[in-house]
Amino acid sequence: MKKTYSDRRKSLFFLVLFAVCLSFFNAGCGLDVIDSVLEDPFYTDNVPNIESGYENCNFKFSTVKLDNANAFGKGYIYYKIYNNSNRKNTEVNNIESMTSDSSRKYNAATTLINTYSYKELHYVSSLGGSAATLSLDNDSQDIYIRLTNYADPFIAQITVDNGAVGIPVRYNGKSFDFGRTGENYEKPVKLTNSSEESASDIRLLDSGNGNTFYVVLFGVFSMPTESFEKIIYSPVHYLGEVKIDAGAENN
Repeated sequence: MKKTYSDRRKSLFFLVLFAVCLSFFNAGCGLDVIDSVLEDPFYTDNVPNIESGYENCNFKFSTVKLDNANAFGKGYIYYKIYNNSNRKNTEVNNIESMTSDSSRKYNAATTLINTYSYKELHYVSSLGGSAATLSLDNDSQDIYIRLTNYADPFIAQITVDNGAVGIPVRYNGKSFDFGRTGENYEKPVKLTNSSEESASDIRLLDSGNGNTFYVVLFGVFSMPTESFEKIIYSPVHYLGEVKIDAGAENN
């Protein structure tokens, strides 16, 4: 029987309650206190893929509140730009395999970030403004993200509970409209200069001058441990991917 939204919230609650109780039990017995686990709070509504038409190139998902997360816990969206579908498929499949493995799912985020160099999605209030990291509160909410512009109403935007947040940009403040020209637009290219690499989110592209790119999004919730010695992560959640044609103004 398919679980309802309410059933999933109850399941998360009891998993979190179990982890918290286990932490107190170990502390009471003189054992080392274990870190609480963070369950996946993301639920997808619309998962775009590279075959999606312009009218369906949006990411729609929701989050539920994780009761064990403290005030410092936040949800983040990570992205990566690919220009090779084989590399994309291999890395996404590896992450998905980790997430479905109970013994490895809590390590998927570090692989996503440290091994595959996914970056935090940013946003601006208007192109050219200061870019800020998109962070989601530990709460129940509905999120909509469209990375590129086509024509109204298919415009690049981020909303939370139908309220406008801003325009999605890469962590270096550049737009995802690869086919447009201007200061805030930049077609991804493979860089070779090490001084450029530190400021670019596209340094791991494969060689080639093609105009076809793929952007993959994952969601993850994270928070510092009680001692602030490290960050703990929920399992990552695949949110979908879109294909962007850098030879076209509208995508």
